[in-house]
Amino acid sequence: MYAVIRKEKLHNPIKQKYGHIQVLKHVLCDFLDINLISIVTFTTKADLKVKTKSDVTYTVRIPRTIKKYSIKSIDDSTKEYIYRKLLLLNIDSKENREAHVQGIKNELNRNA
Repeated sequence: MYAVIRKEKLHNPIKQKYGHIQVLKHVLCDFLDINLISIVTFTTKADLKVKTKSDVTYTVRIPRTIKKYSIKSIDDSTKEYIYRKLLLLNIDSKENREAHVQGIKNELNRNA
């Protein structure tokens, strides 16, 4: 039996998170009282060696990380409305994901 350790190239998840937060701010611009909190997570197979102000944690620690932010800023009906709105924007197929990634690459090339 062999143990295999794979290293995979990742785009910077902190930068990806920033882009996602900017999109959320745009999509949810009607909700000025929402405090967006971003958390970057990895499976326990990942070896995290980061020093950042952002929350970067393992998936098994998500509940503990979320509990740090216990202030409730929206009611349940607003939460449900936002959930449904975001669900409509979710990338739901391989083709849509590929188009999304290609659009990001094109934007990065234009800004380079």
